[in-house]
Amino acid sequence: MQDYKKDINNYWGNLWSENRQGLDITDTVTPFKFKYFLKPFLDKIKWGGSVCEVGSGNCQWLLLIHAYRPDLKLYGVDLTDEAVKIGKEYGIEVTQADTRDIPLEDGVYDFVYSWGVIEHMKESDKALSEQYRIAKKFFSVDVPYKNSFLVQRNIKRLKEAGKSDYEIMIEHGKAFDNDEFKELLFSVIDKNDNVEILNNYMVMPYRLRGFERFLPDSLRKKLGHNIGAVVEKQ
Repeated sequence: MQDYKKDINNYWGNLWSENRQGLDITDTVTPFKFKYFLKPFLDKIKWGGSVCEVGSGNCQWLLLIHAYRPDLKLYGVDLTDEAVKIGKEYGIEVTQADTRDIPLEDGVYDFVYSWGVIEHMKESDKALSEQYRIAKKFFSVDVPYKNSFLVQRNIKRLKEAGKSDYEIMIEHGKAFDNDEFKELLFSVIDKNDNVEILNNYMVMPYRLRGFERFLPDSLRKKLGHNIGAVVEKQ
């Protein structure tokens, strides 16, 4: 019988234990994501405000935020024991919780974001709703983009290797096309919120990654292998 929480803790806990390095800010996709998914809201948060990453993992994005805005109070939410341990090492308070049921009050953080989290469960809507609920003003999220060549190739490779749909969901996540992502997003957020939907991360196949730096932002926003949204609550 599948034990979802145990499987998440084992796979991702081991990954974070082995992967402690920070982000490569010279990589094209890192400054792109910071520029469009984080910076617009970080620039609007008052001095001493709060930011929470749901699925904080090894805290690499929170550390980048700290470098940009050291005045902000940083928090995380994660199911794994390892993420809580890493958070303590960096002085970041990480609430250990299932992201489908976060034991925090409504609007507790000024800005809440998550990368690659809600696609790792069947109830993506519950996780998205919880993240949106604990955000006071700003919210960002992304998931794998089903129409991306990179995502399609990766799923094909995993299935050829004998991975089950459940294993793919746990380790790599479900993929969404434009309509599926919009349906999920707008089932959770308020119709009056300010929303921008855009893609991010890589566009080119891995063997051509050297050409990524030449791609304009406009192309990455449409074809990047993750699709996401930045939301300002009204």
